[in-house]
Amino acid sequence: MEKSDLKYIEQLAAIHIEQKDEETVLNTINNVLDYVSILDTYTLDDTMQVNEQMTEGENFLREDEAKPSISLEEALSNATRKNENFFKVPKVIE
Repeated sequence: MEKSDLKYIEQLAAIHIEQKDEETVLNTINNVLDYVSILDTYTLDDTMQVNEQMTEGENFLREDEAKPSISLEEALSNATRKNENFFKVPKVIE
């Protein structure tokens, strides 16, 4: 990957990478791409057959069952902040 590729990715992702960080980012991306190319050399045919055998067997898990639960009022009774029928929590993504 070259600087022109990085500029294109910046444009697509609507991000800005400081000029002083470009070389570090390029090295990191190229290291990841090198690792992915190594992984690409492995064949997974045997692994896929094992996975298929595991999923073809009998389901030993129990069926889902609807069971009575606590009421809405009880669920919200200890909430420090609520808005109508919902928990109100601090914003974590800006």
